[in-house]
Amino acid sequence: MRILIAGAGIGGLTAALALLRNGIDVELYEQAAELKEVGAGVQLAANGTRVLHALGVGEELKALSAETQSKEIRLWNTGETWKLFDLGPVSIERYGAPYFTVYRPDLLDVLARAVRREKSDAIHLASRCTEFAQDDDGVTLGLESGDTARGDALLGADGVHSRTRQTLFGRTSPSSPASSPGAASYRWSGCPSTWRAWWARTGSGPAATSCITRCAPGR
Repeated sequence: MRILIAGAGIGGLTAALALLRNGIDVELYEQAAELKEVGAGVQLAANGTRVLHALGVGEELKALSAETQSKEIRLWNTGETWKLFDLGPVSIERYGAPYFTVYRPDLLDVLARAVRREKSDAIHLASRCTEFAQDDDGVTLGLESGDTARGDALLGADGVHSRTRQTLFGRTSPSSPASSPGAASYRWSGCPSTWRAWWARTGSGPAATSCITRCAPGR
């Protein structure tokens, strides 16, 4: 079986790694000419870190992450603080896995290296997916270059403006949660925008402190 994946971001790489480790062939097609991630940090709760450990990258990621000890929320204009819950050892005791905060490019790099260890030529860069057609025997993926790829199934991991999703379901409206990062953020936090995570780095390694969620209008 061969699975095609449109998009080699965090989602696409994680899916590819899981498939490859289960003996399923994978080809990833990424529009960017190089793998890089934008943004700051991401929070990885126990359900996510448990999966990453199962995929064999947990310890490598741990060395690049801060293991968060607690989480609190602050009022944007006064700094007033409310502690939400403890993490650290509590997360491991309660959920069987740690809670990490990690720099997005570090996470992407760990996943990309792991995929290439499983299959060195799995990731195809500068390969924008533009269309696909499916039939009873599989799916054909069309690339902007004019090339095509053939597989048994296609996974769309090509982001918020997913061409795969648009082909299947049509263009979603700007107000739809499926196509609006602002809406997704609102559902996640209760605020139009958030500063999702912060931690201090000292020296060459991360220092675990606390995870702060800040909410502010227009910020």
